[in-house]
Amino acid sequence: MRGRMVPYRDHQRFYDTGGAETAFTCQLLITQFSAEALDTNDSGQWLTMLSGIIRPAVDGAGTVDVHAEASVRFEFMSQRAARRVVKRTKDSAAEQRREAAKSDAGEPSADVQYSEVEMADLEGDINRGRVRLVQFWPTLSVSEASLEELRASVDAVIEAYSQVGITVEVAADDQAETWMSTLPSDHVRLASMHHISDAEAFFGSWFWAGSIVGDGEGPAIGYTTGTTASVVRFHPTQAPRRGDTATVAVLGRSGRGKTTLLQLLALTAMEEPISFEPSALRIEKEKVLEATRFYGPVGESAVAGQYTWGWQGGEWVKGYKEEPGIPADSITDTYAALRLGIETRRWKGVPFYLRAGKRLGRRVSEIAVIFKYPPFLPFPSTDGLGHNALVVRVQPNEGMTFKLGSKVPGSGMQLRDVTMDFAYGHAFTEYAPEAYERLILDVLLGDPPLFPRHREIELSWKLLDQAEGHWAEHPDSIAEYAPGTWGPAASDRMLARDGRAWRLP
Repeated sequence: MRGRMVPYRDHQRFYDTGGAETAFTCQLLITQFSAEALDTNDSGQWLTMLSGIIRPAVDGAGTVDVHAEASVRFEFMSQRAARRVVKRTKDSAAEQRREAAKSDAGEPSADVQYSEVEMADLEGDINRGRVRLVQFWPTLSVSEASLEELRASVDAVIEAYSQVGITVEVAADDQAETWMSTLPSDHVRLASMHHISDAEAFFGSWFWAGSIVGDGEGPAIGYTTGTTASVVRFHPTQAPRRGDTATVAVLGRSGRGKTTLLQLLALTAMEEPISFEPSALRIEKEKVLEATRFYGPVGESAVAGQYTWGWQGGEWVKGYKEEPGIPADSITDTYAALRLGIETRRWKGVPFYLRAGKRLGRRVSEIAVIFKYPPFLPFPSTDGLGHNALVVRVQPNEGMTFKLGSKVPGSGMQLRDVTMDFAYGHAFTEYAPEAYERLILDVLLGDPPLFPRHREIELSWKLLDQAEGHWAEHPDSIAEYAPGTWGPAASDRMLARDGRAWRLP
């Protein structure tokens, strides 16, 4: 699919490559739920009613169905965060009780008294692990072929939901942001527009399939377990063909970053492609991955680690094995450091050091090229002089920094480290899409040069399997590290054997 999207204050317009308008959409926010809307006894009412909304036709000839879709992004709240929510509610109720005592009322309203009792019970259930709170962001999307029809359908959706005590509003001035946040892998753009519910009520308000799920054809995306175990297939066009409502959830555990690091390695070390066409770029990356080897024995060139409990950013955090659902004997690595070499004419003998992990000193992605000292420096002293370095900042604050030793002005012969810095955010005023925005846009435009194909993934994991196999055979080699640090001491020793040290971002 190729074309473009243009956001307006209260809607979006989609255009094809010829500039013709192809669709009009409006993103709606659910700003308030009634208690009944999330009642598990009426499971999925607020979602199922989307398929039954009708309105008068614009031309006055009968009625038409409204084309609307729902998107729900959610995350489980930690026990600590849930306690904070309960505390804020209790503090508010206590303040209202104090105000009532100062007035003639004497006692707070029945709603306040009910809230006090409910919060006390909820606090106890959270502390005992009986209740999990969920934070979620529900949005609705209405699509029509003309602006007039779109506005009529939007009014019909808002009116239909008002009848069941649910407040729906147009995401005024936030159409593009709301739409992007509904796409898989994107982040929440309107963080304040959220709701909180206990997990039972929240999941009870969804559509749920029976024992058989998926389509009869299409690629396999998973399988069900239990007495009716079966392969789950998904075909994106099957549900509309049947006249059914399609509900797709994209879920997954976050990775540890090793595959991403190998992609950065390939982009750094590859030869210049003949064009920016996807095939040309992939060919050069695959050449690099095919020539990549461990720089020495795997046991000396691969370090794994697991974070433990401790303080990070002024907050006490759990260790990996203390996280919910993690077995006490887990050997899953949350940190990896690799020493690699690329067996090509250009890179022969040049070590590449890669590291990625969770709960490190800060969230950052960068590529640092460290230059060797020249064979001769005609200066009397180079004490304190570091290596020249070219640093490409991928995230955050995208840009580039060049660190070099420069002669200090004057008659003396001293050297001093200086930096030259370039940041996209300072040099350009144009909007720069974030990583997943760019990827999703490439999908919509049919331009996938940044997407690895299966051959790249296979080559990456052919290398990584060697490290994973070594760690599985030697679980004692997985070292612990404190949160907020830059990994286990073993990774520092790996570089020290080469006379090097990790660069601090």
